[in-house]
Amino acid sequence: MKTNLLTFCIFLSSFFSISLAYGDDIPTQGRWDDEDYRSITALPPTLSIDNNILSIEFKDALDNLTIHITDENSNIIYENTFSGAMGDIIDIAVNGMRTGTYQVILTHKLGWLVGEFENQ
Repeated sequence: MKTNLLTFCIFLSSFFSISLAYGDDIPTQGRWDDEDYRSITALPPTLSIDNNILSIEFKDALDNLTIHITDENSNIIYENTFSGAMGDIIDIAVNGMRTGTYQVILTHKLGWLVGEFENQ
């Protein structure tokens, strides 16, 4: 009985430590799932921010995902294109950016997503 309880506690603690590693989720809006592209659509990436690190997690493998970060005046602060396998995480340091509201724009042949975060 004690072994089962210990195993259960270890399992729960590992689950909570994984969820804390990603930081705060950034909700996204947009259009993803272009059925003309292929029959099984890849899941869209997810965004999170923890301190001054913006993270993009690939839920499925994607090639040529373009990431733009724009400021409140729609000036492009960051732009790059990445490819990643399922589970890959791209970390972008935002500590050099001024305090304010920024948009993250993800574009791919499957669609586009926009999320917003505060840099403090």
